[in-house]
Amino acid sequence: MKVTKIQDADMDRAILDSLTVHTELEEKQLGEKRRIQDWPEDALDGTVYKEKYFLNDSNVFISKHPRFAPYPAHRHGFLEMNFMLSGISVQTVNGYRETLGEGDILFLGRDSEHSLDTLGENDILINVIFTNKHIDLEWLSAIHRENSIVFDFLAQTLSRNPKKQYLIFRSGANGHIRQILERMIEKYYSETVFAREIVFLYVPILITELIGNCALEFHSEGGGVSEGWPIMDILQYIEANYATVTLNALSRKFGYNKNYLCNLIREKTSRTFTDLVTAQRMRQARFLLENTDIPLYRIIETIGLENKSHFYRQFLKHIGKQPGSFRARQRK
Repeated sequence: MKVTKIQDADMDRAILDSLTVHTELEEKQLGEKRRIQDWPEDALDGTVYKEKYFLNDSNVFISKHPRFAPYPAHRHGFLEMNFMLSGISVQTVNGYRETLGEGDILFLGRDSEHSLDTLGENDILINVIFTNKHIDLEWLSAIHRENSIVFDFLAQTLSRNPKKQYLIFRSGANGHIRQILERMIEKYYSETVFAREIVFLYVPILITELIGNCALEFHSEGGGVSEGWPIMDILQYIEANYATVTLNALSRKFGYNKNYLCNLIREKTSRTFTDLVTAQRMRQARFLLENTDIPLYRIIETIGLENKSHFYRQFLKHIGKQPGSFRARQRK
């Protein structure tokens, strides 16, 4: 897809306008009312796209998906992301029918298969291919696992269910996500020096915002469909409110009986509510010790604890060092 280089101040609007313009392929499909093959015949090995058509000396490949004709089932040997810039897309992913609304994001793990129903005039779907073989769903979720109970849980879940995975983020209401992705698209087509390297640097920011703040559906072969996946919402809430959250407050927030909620957390994470809260408090204490000069007594207050001895015991248990020696070592 050729996108005109934009220099206007209203960059977002100009990019969107350029993406709505019919490509030559779209004109043919619209006129002939059928799909026109948009890759060379040797680009496919069965239903799998060969890597050489995407490996272009960068970690990321971005394109607009052609409209006006259905797209047959196919797979990639690398991670693919679909971002619904506008409109909707109905797809069949690993046998499940899925609908992406405006702003939603679909991550397809390696060897996941999908086909797409016809995209209409206002349905702008952006494909983002991560061409590095080491980049997969588990890698994405592990970016911040040391500092986040949410990332840690997702990374462990993905490692236990490695086959035919895909994630759907219902991110349409999150304006930050759209801004990040529009920056990525803008930079990709700017053709400036290091543009694609810069695009890839946005990925950890995007993943942090998605996992921390958006509703997520997780799917894997044999694992069925986790519609809504309430455990992620619960973990996100604990992580955001770790300093003050109580089991009573969490039960009221999600409308669960306390015993049911405790059992749900233990079943899904193999940890108790108290374990999760404490783990997040120690992660935050470690971060503050590493990156700030805040006195230790203030850090203890900030993470929601009062008992200094209890903090010392828990920090040693989770981090493996006493707070003072940990901070001193970071400063060397």
